[in-house]
Order: sequence, then C-alpha cells, then structure tokens
Amino acid sequence: MIQSVFQPDDTPIVKLENITKRFRTSRGDLLACNDITVQVDKGISLGVVGESGSGKSTLIKTLQLLERPTKGNVWIGGQNVTLYSEKRLKPFRRRIQFVAQDPYSSLFPNMTIAQNISEPLYVHGISDKKERRDKAAELMELVGISLSYFHSFPHELSGGQQQRVAIARALALSPEVLVLDEAVSSLDVSIQAQILNLLQRLKKDLGLTYIFISHNLAVIRLMCEQLAVMYLGRVVEQGNSDEVFRNPLHPYTRSLIAAIPAFTNNGVTPLPSESLLGGNRPSATDLPKGCAYQTRCPFATEICFREEPKLEAMGNGSLVACHNAMSASDNA
Repeated sequence: MIQSVFQPDDTPIVKLENITKRFRTSRGDLLACNDITVQVDKGISLGVVGESGSGKSTLIKTLQLLERPTKGNVWIGGQNVTLYSEKRLKPFRRRIQFVAQDPYSSLFPNMTIAQNISEPLYVHGISDKKERRDKAAELMELVGISLSYFHSFPHELSGGQQQRVAIARALALSPEVLVLDEAVSSLDVSIQAQILNLLQRLKKDLGLTYIFISHNLAVIRLMCEQLAVMYLGRVVEQGNSDEVFRNPLHPYTRSLIAAIPAFTNNGVTPLPSESLLGGNRPSATDLPKGCAYQTRCPFATEICFREEPKLEAMGNGSLVACHNAMSASDNA
C-alpha cells in the first residue's frame, strides 16, 4: 500500500506569504501575482479559480518554485525555502507533485508506462531497478491501470488511461500534495467523473491534499474544502467552499457562480445571452488606480476608483477584497 510520508502536526504543508511576481514585458511590467497570502493545511484541499490571465498558473508555479517570487516567501513544512538552491530544494520537491492538463504531452512518449511511472524514483535515486518496477506495478493497480499495459507506450492508451498514468507517476514519491492544473478538462465528461472518483478515493486512502486549478467551479465544489478566487493577480475572495458558493460576497465571484448551468425539472437553466461580466477587463500591464474590477463592477462607487481594496475578514468567515461587499450582496 502506498502511503504519504507526511507526519501530522499543526504546521501548514505549504504557505505562500505576501507573494508578488512581476514579469518584464515589451509593454511594461506585468503584475501576475500581487501580495498573495494563502496556506494549505493537511487534508484540506484548495481550489483556485478565475479567468485566463488571472494569475492562477503563476501562483502555482511560484508555490512549486518553478518561478521565484519577486517578493514574499514560500514555506514548505514550516521551512522557508524561497532562496534554497535547486540541490537543497530536491527533497522538498518530493512533497509536492504535479498533474498537468494534457496527460499525453506530460508523459515521455519513448518510455513504457512502467518507465514513465518509475522515472521520479530514478531521478531521486530511490530503490534499485527491480524495486522501481515493482513500485510501478503497485501504482498501476492503485490507479486502475491493467498490468497488461506495463510495457505499452503512452500513445497506445486512451486519454483517461493516460491521465491515470500521470497520477500514478505523481504518486511515485509518496507526496503530501498533488497540484492538479485543469487535470480533467481535456477528458470526456464520463471519463472526468471516473478520474474525479479516483482522486477522491486516493485522497481518503492516502491522506492526500489537493491544490486544484480549474475553470469548472462544479469540480472545485466537489473536490475542495477551501476556495480562492483570483482576478488580475489578486485573491479577491477566499474561504470555505460551501460558504463561498452559498453566499458569494465579491461581485466577480457571484458572476462566476451565476455562469454555472443549473439542472432543474425543466431541463438546463439557460445562461444569459450576454456575458455576466460586463465592461472591459483592464490590461495586466496597465492596471487602473483603485480596484482592478472597477471597469466591470455594477456596484462601483467613488472609493473603488481611488483606493485598492484590502482582503478583509467578513462575518461569514470569508476574506473579501471589495469596498462594497456587504451592500452589493444585499442588492444581488
């Protein structure tokens, strides 16, 4: 049985502290992440949602230190690893593994399924060849891949099977956290359900924690206890997933949730013919003064054009960056 190496205590598995990430572009500096603080506790999975360009992928790359932050700190297991060299980071990378959106492009096409799964063990110098083969077989059975594919190559498998292989490979180092970047969006709907069921079982059996990036809020609601909503590099709402879905306070969060089709006795509730997000989104290289959402917000007032809202605690336990969160909620 594969088990997580995590030893439980009260220390967050991962904490991002005041993370800011800037990129130099020909059009000026792009502020991909702006003073973001989030933490991931054992067994409490985090969903990160937002439009394309909101900074989700940059945040996750920074969490894995694939991108170094311009400012702020990355903590893993209570240690500040922000300035660690690649050599020093290697044991910490074992604790957080990644599952990509496109399983085929994430696998080595010239390696067999067993070789793909056992490659992390080889890279980290764990076990001998026979033990790595045995571990690959164990992982294949764990994720529901027939051992008849042991010597097959990725192109011989379906998309759903390829994603199971990618998950098995991510589990090879017995991580505490799996980072899943749109991990089911490229799959057929029926296959998505199978992969999500697999992930739920693995979370329970192995004590895993997930960080989910997804445009599909239904997936986030199913898989994650905590939710962070990003807009143009900032977290604008954060809290317990059930509470945020039940009572979203930021106008942007409400627009995202309103765009989820609802199933009723009369069929699927149609979405509005016009976008729920009115106005124009500002350029990430030329953000307006004040609230970045001001150009699309129907509740914007004078202070929204003058002061950038801070992420503050609300009565429902959520954190919201909106000057008019409560009044806007009353008028929703």
